[in-house]
Amino acid sequence: INAEYMGKAIESNPFPQLRSEILAQRGALLVAGGRLQEAAKADLDASLELDPLTTLSLRFRGDNHQYGAGSDGKQDLTAAIADYNQATQKLLSKAEAADCKNNRGEAYSGLGELSQALEDFQSALVDVPSHERARRNLMEVSKILSEKQKSDAAKAIEAALKDLPTIEFETNRYNLDSEDVTSLNAVAAVMKQFRLVRLRVVGVTVNPQKIDLANKRSEACIQYMLKHGIERSRFESEGRHGEKKATLFEPI
Repeated sequence: INAEYMGKAIESNPFPQLRSEILAQRGALLVAGGRLQEAAKADLDASLELDPLTTLSLRFRGDNHQYGAGSDGKQDLTAAIADYNQATQKLLSKAEAADCKNNRGEAYSGLGELSQALEDFQSALVDVPSHERARRNLMEVSKILSEKQKSDAAKAIEAALKDLPTIEFETNRYNLDSEDVTSLNAVAAVMKQFRLVRLRVVGVTVNPQKIDLANKRSEACIQYMLKHGIERSRFESEGRHGEKKATLFEPI
């Protein structure tokens, strides 16, 4: 970079817009070279003071913020996004727009705003389908989001199954009353929300000689949920001796 030559051009040029362009070019070269970050910031700030519409300055000041603009090398991702937002609203070539959107996506990713990052990487690829950096970023963020969604779903299922009700019966009975129906509606709602959930429906009797009664209690609950659209393949039925006259629900 011939800083002396560009400095003379800036000083001798009487037109603010042209001085702004030269400052933008010098600042952009400094940013692209990965050095003199404070000097780059000074040039880009000065360029925008002369002409706030200098797209090149906005884009590269965003890069400078993102990749470490201060003497301590710290990022300012929020400031980077603000500059990228302004830059993308200006007239840019598709290649410039794609670069700007990709870099903004990286800033969003750094802030943990992965859905917004995904949108930017997708938009960059619409502008330039061969943009390899945006493609790699898109694949990486898509994978992270997919894993996060699976983790969130697993936690939601675990919480829902933890609160499944117990259906209690009167002695020697297996018919359902209104309270039982309310409880079974709650179980059916969980199974409709989480399509991969399967349950072992365990009928329980306090008399070890009446396992058939326990089986009937289990089956009564299953039949109710079949009538409400839950597939039979999602249930296993079991009769068991225990301390309660009840039906329990256990995840499979």
